[in-house]
Amino acid sequence: MDASYGWGGTAAEVVAAVAELLRRGVVANVEINDDDEAASPWYREADADVVSTVLTEHGLPAIGSRF
Repeated sequence: MDASYGWGGTAAEVVAAVAELLRRGVVANVEINDDDEAASPWYREADADVVSTVLTEHGLPAIGSRF
């Protein structure tokens, strides 16, 4: 099942994190919210731990963290 995680990140932040996810073999994509230009990554729920790790490595809030 697919999941998305948004925290109000910019497109540049999310694109960089998704590029790293793709390098690690994680199926992921970027969704841009047209209303406020915030972006969020889409990924498989099964990869949530890897997504959290990559976000943290990029200085972004991990899934489930309070921001």
